[in-house]
Amino acid sequence: MRVHVSQIAPFKTMRWRAKLERKRCPLYSTQSDKVLSLSFHPTRPWILAGLASGEFKIFDYLRENLIHSLGAHEGAVLGVDFHSSEAIFVTGGEDKVIYGWNYETKTCIFSLKRHTCAVTVVFKSPPPSPWILSASDDSTVCLWNWETQTCVYAWRVGNRPMRCASFVFGGGGLFRAGRDGMLTAAEDDAIRVLDVGCPAYGSLTVQLERFFHGGHGTVNWASIHRNQNLIVSGSKDQVHLWNSRGHTDDVSSVVFHPTKDDIIVSASNDKTLRVWDTKSRAQLHTFHSNNGDRFWSLAAHPHKSLLAA
Repeated sequence: MRVHVSQIAPFKTMRWRAKLERKRCPLYSTQSDKVLSLSFHPTRPWILAGLASGEFKIFDYLRENLIHSLGAHEGAVLGVDFHSSEAIFVTGGEDKVIYGWNYETKTCIFSLKRHTCAVTVVFKSPPPSPWILSASDDSTVCLWNWETQTCVYAWRVGNRPMRCASFVFGGGGLFRAGRDGMLTAAEDDAIRVLDVGCPAYGSLTVQLERFFHGGHGTVNWASIHRNQNLIVSGSKDQVHLWNSRGHTDDVSSVVFHPTKDDIIVSASNDKTLRVWDTKSRAQLHTFHSNNGDRFWSLAAHPHKSLLAA
């Protein structure tokens, strides 16, 4: 499998040191084991990839080289995320464990255990909050304090595996200004938005704010718009923000464009990436896999028009 890093505006990609006429080619591409999770570093030209082999690798997509290659999980690495300001990243995998790593010293600095099945996704909150959010096939979402290495909240959602969980900070278009929350998606065909009152070191309150159900079968992924009352989700062969279809196989991941409010990008097992306009409800562009690989995961750079798949 390959890791591709592409420019998603103005919806053209180029292979590094390739001719400009060669459209739909990635800015950076590297051969690797099956890639199941991705995360951009917020300031460095790095992409973190979690692999089916149990390894996780950091690539420099400008210099086109491997920075670090580590491995500790017994089974696939299903979730990865960089810290926004410290030299730390977190990983979660099929072995039910969440690890925290210092990429400067290449050492594991903590491990978190509570889940009874594979950890499908992990997200690290920005400072000053010391939170890690994890979702698992055991139908639970856990909120962790990584400084004290304790689980401060665990929520069981029915009896179906959780496919997605992410933080929503400062309202995000769905809450009152200044409120924080969580977005979850599961195989029970439901998307849940939770209002979370959790000061950095204080009491925690969680309540269901909104509930979306139907039309998916299984929700593989969901993303929330940064400042509008919008959620986009991906299921077997559909992207749900409106009644729009385009993929011919499972939609594995969906993200909003990091700088353009009206654009979303979806990845699918049909070996394509598709760019959508939320206003016109039109498909703007389709990127095809050059070597026939399926796309399993997407990550958008927080500040640049860069997409990894």
